[in-house]
Order: sequence, then structure tokens, then C-alpha cells
Amino acid sequence: MDNQIVILRSHGGGGAWLYNLIYHLEKNDTSLPVVGQSFDDEPTSSIRFGHSFDYVTPNTIVEYDWSKYRKILFSTNKPFNLYLNEGSKIQLNPKILNKISLPFEEQFDTLTNTSVGWITDPVVHKHYYTNIDLDYQLIFQKPDTFVDNLFSILDSTNLQYTKNKDYCLQSIEHYKKTCMNPDTIIGNLNNLYWLAWCHGLKMINKIPLAFNFMEAKSMDEVASALTPIQDECIELTQSLYFKWNE
Repeated sequence: MDNQIVILRSHGGGGAWLYNLIYHLEKNDTSLPVVGQSFDDEPTSSIRFGHSFDYVTPNTIVEYDWSKYRKILFSTNKPFNLYLNEGSKIQLNPKILNKISLPFEEQFDTLTNTSVGWITDPVVHKHYYTNIDLDYQLIFQKPDTFVDNLFSILDSTNLQYTKNKDYCLQSIEHYKKTCMNPDTIIGNLNNLYWLAWCHGLKMINKIPLAFNFMEAKSMDEVASALTPIQDECIELTQSLYFKWNE
């Protein structure tokens, strides 16, 4: 059997958690790591993980060559869920990019750009939204199926690991606590992530509003400006996210 696989995942797409979960299965370690918003500082498995591409600058992209490996794509094609993850776990995470320390207008601009990227970037669509092998969405909707699929992938290698399904399900519940439930965000005008997402939808869909968002200095201003298009934003979001099964 071939263990030369690489698990490809997007930024903020649960890769650090999965990397650590497989480590625990390899070590037969049933402890749950103590983390804040992300698992980036936790031990990692012997299975190779990577990204399909990175932006070196906003206009310069590097696509990685994984041709010598059997590629396993761990992703979802629902941009709102990935946007919330990247925003909270990377962009505004004090332990990573720490943009939460910036003034409101810069946080709002960062999240707006992040939302637009997840919705429209053709490179994201090419690498992360098609030919998914391990569906991130299943973590939140059918965790048993997700674990079965993970075991099937690991069994296709010569990895030595403990097939502990109960631990995996505990780890999934642990991971979910670090994520934002989208249904608590959608339509919430007191939430920065929702406001920036709506601004991104407005830009993409060219929804007219008589307000200069470049001059906004507070959430209240932005929320008031975006109130008239809430029904439209909620409707546009329906096909762009998945619900959690509670």
C-alpha cells in the first residue's frame, strides 16, 4: 500500500485540527488538546499535509506541485463557513495575524476582502471546491460518516494507527467548540463577520446603497447602512453555507 499521500486543505479549513487528530490516533493518545481558536501549535501526524496554493502578495500566487503524491482534498464548497473560520482562526486571531488589534475600519476591510475571495476567487474554486475526497461538511452534519471516510483513507496507506472512533467523535465535538455556528451569525447586525460578509455580497452583486463604506468608523454606521438589504443578503447566503446538525 502507498503511504505517499498528501492531505490538501485550505487556510482555516480544519486542517490543523485533522493533522493533530491523526497524530493522536498514531500515538493512541486519547487526550484532547487545550486550545483557543485554532490547533496550529499542536503536534502533527506523520501524514503529509499541505495547501494547494498561497498568495505571496495580494496579486502574486504560488500553486504548489504535489504531483509525486496521491492527493486527498479535505474541503467544502461552502464559502461562508470557510470565511468564518479564516476570519476568526487566522485574520482576527490574536495568536496568528492579530488583526483584531486594528481599528474597526481595517478589521471590516480585511473581512470584506476575505469574504469576496472565498466567494469569487477562481483559484479557490479550482483547488478547493471540486473533487473533494474528505468532506469537511460531514464533521458538522454526519460525523460518523466523516470518521468512516477518514479511516478508509488512512487504511489505504501503511500508516500504523488506532482506529478509535469514539475518540474521533469526541475530538470532533471539541473542534466544533472552536468554530462559529453560521446560523448564529446570519442576519445578526451586531456581528462584524456578518456585516463584512454583507458588504462583500453587496460589492459582488452590485447592490445599490447610498452609503460610502470607506468612510464608516463604527459597526453601528455599517449596520444601519446594510439594514435595507438584509433579506437579499440572507437569501444570497443560503446556497453558500451549510447548517450544523445539533
